[in-house]
Amino acid sequence: MSGQRIYNLDGLRLVAAMAVVLFHFVFHGPVMQTIPAVERSGWMIGAAQYGYLGVSVFFLISGYVIAYSANGRSALEFAIARFTRLYPTFALIMSLTALVTLLFGAPHFYTGSQQYLANLTMMAPAFGQKYMDGAYWSITLELVFYFWVFVLLTLGLFQRYQLAIIAIWLGFSTIAEFVLNVATFRQLFITEFCGFFAAGILIYRIRSGDGRIVTRLLLAAAFAHSMIATIVGTRAITDAVGVTFEPSVAALTLLGGYGLFTVAAFADRPLLPAAWLTFLGGLTYPLYLLHQQIGYIAIQQLGTGFTGTLPLVALIALLLFVSWLVSYYFERPLMPKLRQILRELSERMIPARFPLGRILNRVG
Repeated sequence: MSGQRIYNLDGLRLVAAMAVVLFHFVFHGPVMQTIPAVERSGWMIGAAQYGYLGVSVFFLISGYVIAYSANGRSALEFAIARFTRLYPTFALIMSLTALVTLLFGAPHFYTGSQQYLANLTMMAPAFGQKYMDGAYWSITLELVFYFWVFVLLTLGLFQRYQLAIIAIWLGFSTIAEFVLNVATFRQLFITEFCGFFAAGILIYRIRSGDGRIVTRLLLAAAFAHSMIATIVGTRAITDAVGVTFEPSVAALTLLGGYGLFTVAAFADRPLLPAAWLTFLGGLTYPLYLLHQQIGYIAIQQLGTGFTGTLPLVALIALLLFVSWLVSYYFERPLMPKLRQILRELSERMIPARFPLGRILNRVG
């Protein structure tokens, strides 16, 4: 697959991240009285209300990108690539968030050593602790998705039986999510969001030349699952925040997200200069990790002085600048070196001639 398709998705990632940022700062934070009202414009508040669907677009992109990046890679190579991409930046920004919370969070936000240590695992709720930042919940679901891809690569099933696995996953998730409604299944098998991950994988297959009717039928099923899950989910979020979320508006917003994704994925060339898209894509992950808790604390500290579009733009610009610092001065120099170190370490600890080494180094 040409890198052009990834460039466009890099740009779309930042669009999705900005939707989530506006959702938290303009709608969710003020509605939940976590922060004072930032924006008075009714149209902007209404638009930001559905920005949470940016996370669904992340999952759609993730399915596509993981199908691409896992293609031809061994399970071990895949695990090293995912670890180096996610964990160092997460540990850095989570630590920064903990420090900011400790120094400036009171009286609204608190943290402690137990919460910090639990969050270092990226699975804080498994240890009875809250996420250091509320946005981290989606990272956990990404990790669950990566885990299952790793298992399938290890068993040599990810490429060989991909369509069958997706069909089983969609069927099981439909029953588990809409009939059984079991919370454990929702976490372990991503039953609520599986339609997005599956759709991303299937669109990658179609973009790569798989024109079979079964692939297109599965894509239709994945799209239907994601749309129904989104519509049903408006009930839960309405109950949670006490503001009505219209199913029709959520469905149309999601449809727009699918449309943007399709344009980005099927474009024959970068929609903007490739260097720009790479730059914008590099900001996305740090921005997503940085924005909510630190942003809320900043707004709380400024109090009633933080009102209107200009302070909001200034805060987002500052977060983007810090995201660039992390991307350029931390991720860019560290990731290749860490990846190489882990590869060499894995070769020493699990030689390819050993059974486990042969299994983990099997091409998926």
